Amino acid sequence: KLESVRLDYTRAVLGCSGRTPSDFLLCESGQRSFASRADELCLRFWRHLCVAALKPDSLLGHVVRLRLRQCLDAESAADGAGRWSLLRRCLALLPKYSLQEYADPVRFERLGKDEWKKIVKTKTVQLELEERRARLAARASTAVYANHLMNTTKKPAQVVVDAANPLGRWVLVHLRAGSLPLLQRAGHWSVHPWSAASRRCVFCDLEAEDEMHFVATCPSTQLARDELWLHLRAKAEELPSAPVFKAELRRLCLLAGRPFLIFVLGGLEAVSKLEPGSSFNEVCRVLHKKCLGLSQVCARVCADFLANIWRWRCRALGGVLLPSPSGIMTLEPVKKDFRCRLF
Repeated sequence: KLESVRLDYTRAVLGCSGRTPSDFLLCESGQRSFASRADELCLRFWRHLCVAALKPDSLLGHVVRLRLRQCLDAESAADGAGRWSLLRRCLALLPKYSLQEYADPVRFERLGKDEWKKIVKTKTVQLELEERRARLAARASTAVYANHLMNTTKKPAQVVVDAANPLGRWVLVHLRAGSLPLLQRAGHWSVHPWSAASRRCVFCDLEAEDEMHFVATCPSTQLARDELWLHLRAKAEELPSAPVFKAELRRLCLLAGRPFLIFVLGGLEAVSKLEPGSSFNEVCRVLHKKCLGLSQVCARVCADFLANIWRWRCRALGGVLLPSPSGIMTLEPVKKDFRCRLF
């Protein structure tokens, strides 16, 4: 129940729907699951029990050695001896996290407490992130997030934190989660799935309206994308270190297609990991590491870009969709306008 309460709170903070995967919520908020944390604490206590087992005159050591023999002996295990012992759970967790060699208490004679804690935390966090990535990659809506945008830090996703525009942050989170109600997603969620023709973009009628098309390739929003780069360069020139990186900023403005989508949804750091060895990779890595403040500027400008193209889309379709303080989306009818501008 505690895990459910935490997920509901995280879902409300991020403004996500009930269909949003829990793995995405935990990644975006930089949280670990309670199950993984419990496994870590159990494995940390395993060293305490093993150290006690190495002391011949210790009463706790005598109990641990007895229980350990019962857990490892097949006949005793069949009789139910030590069924509820914590040692049985610890022995089951060791293979799960590839720590089988530490099943022997002798291994802890020269292994310090802090070193063991570091080993256990690394193993538990690594396995949890791998399992999350696999589950998210298996879903079509979160495959891009799992492969290019997944937050693996202990803090909330920085690109979401830096997005100052409330509507832009809402659109950004839903695009990262693959839950923005574009025609491709809406047709998939429908009780009666839509045909391929019904999922095509109503503005250009070239292809299905998914995240890639909506943000990076639709001709109707090309003007907004051009103005994004103009606005970004104007904001970047205000930074103290910007004059040193004029050439890199010009190269950055050439991003298009999938790299542009990753840039808008994940910032400079995500693009720097997109194509190792490519020129865009090096440019974004240099700007992210050395041009102080540029990552925050990019996140804010991209959030404004997303807010404006989403507002334009809803207006063109008969209304503008805005998040209210209560979290309920309101639809405000306005005049149709099929020209999408950013500022």
